[in-house]
Amino acid sequence: SREPEEEFLKGVEGERRERLKNDFQRCKEVAAIPSKELTGGRGFKEGLQFSSRMYVVRLQTGGLLLYSPVKCGKELIDFIGTIKGLGEVEIILSPSAAHHIFVKSAVEAYPNACLVTGDIAGVKLGKAGVHAHINYNEPKGRLMTETLLRDSCIVRVCEGDPNQECVLFHIASGTALCCDLIYGKNDKERGTVRSDGAPKTQWDLSAEKDPSKWFGRVFRRMWIERSPNGTLPIYRYWLLDAQKFMPLMTARPDQWTAERFKADIEEVIRVGEEMKIKRLVSCHLDEPLSWAHAVNMMKANWDFLFA
Repeated sequence: SREPEEEFLKGVEGERRERLKNDFQRCKEVAAIPSKELTGGRGFKEGLQFSSRMYVVRLQTGGLLLYSPVKCGKELIDFIGTIKGLGEVEIILSPSAAHHIFVKSAVEAYPNACLVTGDIAGVKLGKAGVHAHINYNEPKGRLMTETLLRDSCIVRVCEGDPNQECVLFHIASGTALCCDLIYGKNDKERGTVRSDGAPKTQWDLSAEKDPSKWFGRVFRRMWIERSPNGTLPIYRYWLLDAQKFMPLMTARPDQWTAERFKADIEEVIRVGEEMKIKRLVSCHLDEPLSWAHAVNMMKANWDFLFA
């Protein structure tokens, strides 16, 4: 809503220009709504929707782990109840600073579960009256997380990542789980398609003309289409520039460097190769990726680190 309309629409023609012009107006209208009302639920009613996925992980203890919770309403709780033969929900993991919004609903649904978060997610949740049991960014918390998941998952925390991503490698299924290490792009040469050749993308292009999906169109226009590599949101570049994107809610900006984040990604790839991981699931992709495709996507999305 702060960007001049002419800059937002630059280079866009025809029917799409009119659609984005209307979307831009919706942004201005929503920007005028008091923040308390937006965070109280009105934002989603106004169309501030974005797709995400939660994964339910079976642990060797017989319990379940919720990775990156989505809203735990009655329908989802009932569904999880149908698989309770696998065990009770023991752990709730908020694995990224950007994946915390619905953690409170998960905690309320499963009050006996252990809540594990990073620094920033912990601060945000604390403001909502939710307090983590374990902070995986602290040395003691990291050890506690690894101990908690012993024999079930290998844990890797990306310390150089401002999102403080926590990647899990589920031993029994040979599956890696991530949040924001991978962003979609329709590019076969970069390995971002399914094995049958169909395009795989984070962005729901089928909703291009759906009036209720205006926020997704604005997001893609603002952050993806004008990205230097056409796949990584512009703000992910900014987050690695402490001088331009400070202050943030953490005491660790000195750790967020391109070099350290590159080492984090290389470590994720190394662990996956060493464990012979078969597939990767992401909170922003519709289907699992083969491990080979996942590696290609990580290197493509973060190409400026590997240049």
